[in-house]
Amino acid sequence: IGKAQEGGRVNYDRATRRKYYVTIQHRVHDVMPRHTIVWRVNIDAVNTDMKNFKPAPAVSDFWNSYEWQI
Repeated sequence: IGKAQEGGRVNYDRATRRKYYVTIQHRVHDVMPRHTIVWRVNIDAVNTDMKNFKPAPAVSDFWNSYEWQI
């Protein structure tokens, strides 16, 4: 990666720089472990008679079900 980084830094021609940076990108893709974080959009529909319902995106929907009241 070092030669590709140097090549990308010292060349001002976009096509030439692109070749170097594509090389770096492929190397990082092949070597670096990564984990994708997924963010879900939750829509909680609750009857207005339900009390103490507390939505929490990081835990189960039922994390505080012992507190629910109708």
